[in-house]
Amino acid sequence: MKIKFTDTFIRALKATGKAYSHGDTEHRGLMIRVGATGGKTFAMAYHAKANQKTRFLTFGRYPDVTLADAFRRHADARAAIENGDDPQAAKATDRAQKKSSLTVDQLIEAFVAKSLSRKRTARDSTRRLHRISHAFGWGDRDAASITDDEAQDCLTRLADREYRNERDRVIGGKVEAFACKSLLGTMWKWAKRSKLLRTNIFRDLDVDGARKPRRRNRVLTPDEIRTLWAETENPQAFGFTADCATALRLILATAARPGMVTGIQRDELVDLDAPEPRPVLWGQLREVTDDDASNGPIWQLSHERMKRSDDEDEATDPFMVPLNGIAVGLIAGAQGRDNRRVLGAALIGANATTRTMRVNQPAALMRAIWQKHGFPAARPHDLRRTAATLIQSAVLPDRPMKWSVEEVGWLLGHRNEKGGPVTLVYARYDHFDEKRAMAATLERELIRILAAGKAARVQPAA
Repeated sequence: MKIKFTDTFIRALKATGKAYSHGDTEHRGLMIRVGATGGKTFAMAYHAKANQKTRFLTFGRYPDVTLADAFRRHADARAAIENGDDPQAAKATDRAQKKSSLTVDQLIEAFVAKSLSRKRTARDSTRRLHRISHAFGWGDRDAASITDDEAQDCLTRLADREYRNERDRVIGGKVEAFACKSLLGTMWKWAKRSKLLRTNIFRDLDVDGARKPRRRNRVLTPDEIRTLWAETENPQAFGFTADCATALRLILATAARPGMVTGIQRDELVDLDAPEPRPVLWGQLREVTDDDASNGPIWQLSHERMKRSDDEDEATDPFMVPLNGIAVGLIAGAQGRDNRRVLGAALIGANATTRTMRVNQPAALMRAIWQKHGFPAARPHDLRRTAATLIQSAVLPDRPMKWSVEEVGWLLGHRNEKGGPVTLVYARYDHFDEKRAMAATLERELIRILAAGKAARVQPAA
């Protein structure tokens, strides 16, 4: 029904339990919509010239939008239509621009909160994003104003190993440029998918000089293993605590990632005092009930602490790491006094700025030991690769063959999609017995290597 709009008429409109509307006789297309509960909204119906379809442009709720405001907005919209414009499309564009009008720093915070925080590398990635934002003066700028030319220039400058920030610190390099391109591309892709930005300016960039990190294959020799073990008997000589030395030893004894070891939580440890279960012969499985304590000491890592994300993995079951005797002894001797963390501060005295350990601090201790002995450079992650190699190369007394690469991957927590993702939905065996046996194999190999070193020292000279 059409009627001349007045405030008296609009105020008199009541809820009927069903939505209805009235048109204005003096303003073409203007209407007042009344919701089922009585809410009143001004809108305008018009035909879009592009496809002649009827579209509706909402002006707002009455009385927040007065009748005079509705008449004025109607006049502006009709004028736009006469000029060939589509007011609804203009409104959508304006809304999208307002939605995307956030600074780069605000975009980083949103990306970290909504996507990045669930990942194991969240802290390092967040730091890298803020470093880039600060170094190139992007922080206070509208994220949508960053052009693909600026993105190209940023990465090209980072690819130069001599590029320095305002503090004269080198922050560039080919690998750094590649890592930044990947991380920024992921953030812009997330922002585009979240309707915060219209385009991903990093999608098709090709930066000369940027390259992936080289595939590392460093494995410690038996002599290096013995030297590491001996030097970590007295880490104080290098300015580090016993817990920092324990971290390096635990990586080698468990084949776990350095970040997982340095952040180990007390509530992740299960049945630490339980005896080691009876070994299972090759080709056999144990019958274990819910109340059976024969699983032995276990390190139970949550899904969030693994190198996985909820975007990639549907299964969120914790990852079970069986602990061998060496690992149990190292954990029992840890000095961490925090209520949650097993390992405490890594640095001694005035240098100890935190009560908990950072992932880069055991690397510093290892670097100091390696410099003292002149060994080729190695990192804590190489201890994990060394442990995996020891397991794979070990001669097994009860198996006709050695552990395969796929089997070692079960202990390392690597994803294996052999058989396809559908098969993985049904095949849920966790290979715990095999992982327990591999943990025992690793312990036996470490004992053998360390014992060989002691025997060599006590042999008389020829």
